[in-house]
Amino acid sequence: MVKQNTAPTMKDVAKEAGVSLGTVSKVINGIPVGEEYRKKVEQAIKELDEIKQQKLWQQGRSKEYYTLITDTLRKYIEERFGINAMEMTSGEILELIRKNSEAQSVYDNLRQILQLADFVKFAKMNPLPDENDLSMMNAYLFVNQTKVEEMQEPESTNDTTNLKD
Repeated sequence: MVKQNTAPTMKDVAKEAGVSLGTVSKVINGIPVGEEYRKKVEQAIKELDEIKQQKLWQQGRSKEYYTLITDTLRKYIEERFGINAMEMTSGEILELIRKNSEAQSVYDNLRQILQLADFVKFAKMNPLPDENDLSMMNAYLFVNQTKVEEMQEPESTNDTTNLKD
């Protein structure tokens, strides 16, 4: 997707995510969306897997590596938290995530990724191999630790063999 200088509309987000306007509205307003949401979590993990498999930083393409990781996380943050992360600075995202009780346990992981990515993308820093691996590990951790687990209702049984008279 080619980035433009204008903020995306709900219609743009729906088209990019391949969901309805109603789903985008629910996500923005914090309403659980069930199957569609689960697919978005899976999509974020799939994108991280693909980035990892490309071995970009091993080819000296650290800027591209961090751009792809942060874009994936920003899209996930938009879906999960209803934050317009694609149009925010790293600092703005971190400020909002820090205030979110559901994400406090992995705030430092996200901060590590976004701050290092900013140095790589804007200050032309060349991170160490361990820093690259840590960033990918923290990206997976952030997604997995903040995904919403859907509660399944236990199946009711008519089995009365354990009941005493």
